[in-house]
Amino acid sequence: MLTQTTSLYEAFVSKDARFDGEFFVGIRTTGIYCRPICKARKPRFEHCSFYATCAEAELNGFRPCLLCRPELAPGHLVMDASHSIATAAAVLLEMNCSHDLSMEDIADKLECSSRHLRRVFFDQYHVTLTQYLQTCRLLLAKQLLTETHLSIIDVSLACGFGSLRRFNALFKERYNLTPSQIRKKIHPNPTRELTLLLSYRDPYPWDQQFQFLRDHLIPGVEYCDDHMYLRSLRILKKDHTEISGTICVRHQEDHHALSLTLSESLIVMLPYIISRVQNLFDLSCQPHTIYESLMSSHDDLKDCCYLGTRIPGCIDPFETAVQTLLYQNYPAYIASVLMHEFVKAFGSLIPTKNPTITHTFCTPHHIVSLGASFFDCMNRIGFSNKDASNIYLLAKGIVDHVVCFEPHRQKDSLIQTLQSDCGMSRWTADYLAIRTTGALDLYIDPTRVFHDLPEITKHKTQDQLKDMSPWRSYAFFNHYFALKQGGLQ
Repeated sequence: MLTQTTSLYEAFVSKDARFDGEFFVGIRTTGIYCRPICKARKPRFEHCSFYATCAEAELNGFRPCLLCRPELAPGHLVMDASHSIATAAAVLLEMNCSHDLSMEDIADKLECSSRHLRRVFFDQYHVTLTQYLQTCRLLLAKQLLTETHLSIIDVSLACGFGSLRRFNALFKERYNLTPSQIRKKIHPNPTRELTLLLSYRDPYPWDQQFQFLRDHLIPGVEYCDDHMYLRSLRILKKDHTEISGTICVRHQEDHHALSLTLSESLIVMLPYIISRVQNLFDLSCQPHTIYESLMSSHDDLKDCCYLGTRIPGCIDPFETAVQTLLYQNYPAYIASVLMHEFVKAFGSLIPTKNPTITHTFCTPHHIVSLGASFFDCMNRIGFSNKDASNIYLLAKGIVDHVVCFEPHRQKDSLIQTLQSDCGMSRWTADYLAIRTTGALDLYIDPTRVFHDLPEITKHKTQDQLKDMSPWRSYAFFNHYFALKQGGLQ
């Protein structure tokens, strides 16, 4: 339970959106817990208790509010996840809640004992790992029941419950409601697509993010128009089978959210896909906290610091890494052409409604399986031997778990491996670590992207960025967008 109750209650009463997802309020008179932005009538201070997570609120006997829907609250930024075993474990549970992931599996990933993991997790979150996992599954199920056409049995399977009976029993026990009582009337959906809302904290610079994605599109795999981002997706499951489909993201400004639509074939990997879309659009960002910190670092940042700027993440780290390698070595238009040739040579054809989406990007396992024939094909489509070697070593490093883009791993180790084994410069490796793992405090020079800047602008930008810890990754993208728009001279 959180202790700074007076200030938290003031934020709750004022419906301050800056704190959405930062804490939850249990109301003893009703037995429910709410987001800080809930529009219901506010209870008296003495009837409230405050919790850092939904799991902790539910452990204390509260059930989620049906009005503000805590399952839609934006997530937390993963601060120093490589040094926080508990935070990294929470991320892994959220990403894999639809699958059987034992505590021993998580401990192995985090390179600690299961006993130590249980202790530090409870110390930080005041719930066990099993209780946290159950809450992740139940809240996802509640959202699916509320927003989608999926049958109750399909919801239970998509959320990782082994049986419908167990799902019904736990749902009733925790929420005092049955899944059928949560279910609203859903109109038939002949397309068998599924659409969910993913919330963010205002303000959200959709046009800025959208333009970045448009500038870095992978032909044949991604498509943007004025209203949506569409792409194919190919995922290798733990049993080494592959699934593929498409996802579409639109801005729902009135709901302070993005809508995610995915094809039915991808539902089995729903929590993982949600986490990757949240990473791509940086939905866990705390814009006011970051902006105030950056502005306090320097007196002269009004022209290069924007409230709400996000870090453009990625859906597929391997895909982004290959693209980054090419952008390191070639002008943007040549890199784009080479990426298209790479997609056609090694990707898989996929039928879609949009004719510009023709392929899924290949997996690193597929590249490694080709062996020597990969190099022959790369030479035929115009890649140098060095490019082919670097991409193959990158793919092999991922397959062998030498290169790991998961946020709980040490960033320094990843950056060093990308340099030594995959032919990346330090700047490129840092940039890739920011986009793939969500690293928040890496210093890289944005003026490297722009070749015609005055020297005084370069020196000014470099000096400013060095003093912006712990948000130097956000400072980089603030400066990048300012330089791109000509707002920093």
